Amino acid sequence: MKTIISGEIKSIYDWYCKAPPKDRNTQWKDDYSAKEFAKLWFDEKAGVTIPTEIRELIEKKVGIGEFEVLFAIPEHETPLDSFRGGQRNHDMFLFCRKQSGEIFIVCIEAKVAESLDATIEEKLNSAQNNQDSKIPQRIDQMKWLLNMNKADVSSLRYQLFTGMVGTVREAEKYNARECLFLVLQIRPSRDVKKEIDGNRKSIEDFLTANGAKEIFREGDRSFASELNCSNSNLRAILGYLTINKKPSTV
Repeated sequence: MKTIISGEIKSIYDWYCKAPPKDRNTQWKDDYSAKEFAKLWFDEKAGVTIPTEIRELIEKKVGIGEFEVLFAIPEHETPLDSFRGGQRNHDMFLFCRKQSGEIFIVCIEAKVAESLDATIEEKLNSAQNNQDSKIPQRIDQMKWLLNMNKADVSSLRYQLFTGMVGTVREAEKYNARECLFLVLQIRPSRDVKKEIDGNRKSIEDFLTANGAKEIFREGDRSFASELNCSNSNLRAILGYLTINKKPSTV
């Protein structure tokens, strides 16, 4: 099934020109997440389409069933709060429609060897010398949204909070009743086992601190859990999936 990517993106070159990473000169390379993630969306026969592994995870493992991607936006920005500078950059935002007609939101963070940002403790420490920083207030709001006020979050990764909260904010914006924040781990040709293991543990620690309810687990390759969320009308899911890099045609 073809996918509509906003901005008439129909090739890797279009993606590079119209939705590049912040630093295209250093981040747009083979074996780096920005380019490897983009390559996954182009198929010689099917055209622009959601990667099969992602579709199968959503339909069968998360339990959404068949769905249609109405539009997709790479490098999509979501306001996290009303504070200045409070936004989340998603590697991909998917606006989907289930067979029932209900809207379903998916936001994706792609990784190769990159970490999931600094820890909460590191972020708070960095804000101590900046009187204008709103990071402490932002963290408090994110903890409240995810029902983690009583949890020790100091060692948890900041990007998991912004990614999950950014996904929830999009779901609330469109009155969706379900949403998925997916961390997509792309396995390159080089050895990044240490980095992959570190990111996977960071996600596991986050889910444990939240008290999330496991939906499914397929060893270390993929899993998903339903998070505790202050919005009781929303089913908020955090998923993890590993996928092999696609051979370069560019």
